[in-house]
Amino acid sequence: MKKVLAIGEILLRLTPPSNLKICHASSFDFCFGGAEANVAVGLSNLGLDTIMLTCLPDNDLGKLVKKFLRGNDVDCKYIISKGDRLGLYYYEEGISARKAKVIYDRKYSSINELRYEDINIDELLDEVELIHISGISLALSKELNDTLIKIIDEAKKRSIKISVDLNYRNSLWDSYEDFVKTIKPIVKDSYICFGWLNKDTSNFKVFDAATDIVNDDSLIEQFKYMTEELNVKNVVTTLRSGNAYNYHTLSGVLFDGKKIYRASKYEFSMVSRIGGGDAFAAGVINGFIKNESPEKIIEFATATAVLKQTQIGDVSMSSEREVLDLIENKNLGSVNR
Repeated sequence: MKKVLAIGEILLRLTPPSNLKICHASSFDFCFGGAEANVAVGLSNLGLDTIMLTCLPDNDLGKLVKKFLRGNDVDCKYIISKGDRLGLYYYEEGISARKAKVIYDRKYSSINELRYEDINIDELLDEVELIHISGISLALSKELNDTLIKIIDEAKKRSIKISVDLNYRNSLWDSYEDFVKTIKPIVKDSYICFGWLNKDTSNFKVFDAATDIVNDDSLIEQFKYMTEELNVKNVVTTLRSGNAYNYHTLSGVLFDGKKIYRASKYEFSMVSRIGGGDAFAAGVINGFIKNESPEKIIEFATATAVLKQTQIGDVSMSSEREVLDLIENKNLGSVNR
């Protein structure tokens, strides 16, 4: 089986213990994360071979990141030692009516030193069936953006599948129009896109499952620009609702250009939301790599996302068996003996 290649930044996450606010903390718990790295680890824990392409500083922090990735069976042989620092972010957990909070400290981090000339592209892509990338990486620097576009263009020439998580972040872009202009060449002809672009680039829209009418016709109306004009093979997204007491519902939808496929609606108490979308992405990619039906793909991905949000940290540690057990039993409270 060929491998899934994830390209992006790995971050050190610092979180105050016991739901403290950042400004009141005297110590921090740490873990590693980052959109693409979360997908790589999630896929590996589901049984797929994964590769991570990134830059890390040649110091003990860089070594610790590799130890983390290797401990989750992610192939690190293409990780480049370059740059002086590991990006990090501070994460304050939300609780009850208090929203979660993120402070980034990633300027001049090592990933921005990645250049196309650093890569043996023939050797790298020879092992790859699918590449996963996100809009976050494209926003970090022009130099990194140029490098990623060259890699994706070369992959498309070789008929390697492209998976794109839009991951639009207001704080990273001057405008939504700028985001669309940058990411549209990556999205065009991709195999999977998580989220969707609107034809009207002045309007950023996400569905709120609690308030919006999300019947199949309304979903198709949103997604068809992607499949008809950008030639995206599959558009997928989650539909979520929640309240101030961390009680959530989650479902997922997949559009293959012809039909909408829906997952069951799962109800659960959320422990941590960070990484839920990346776990969902891992579940979707896992299904397509294993040639599952659209119905099974979206159900599995949604269950994977639900399980991730019952776990502390950024990455999904769920095995395929654990996800299937949730799908089969719909029981989050039993003991597996």
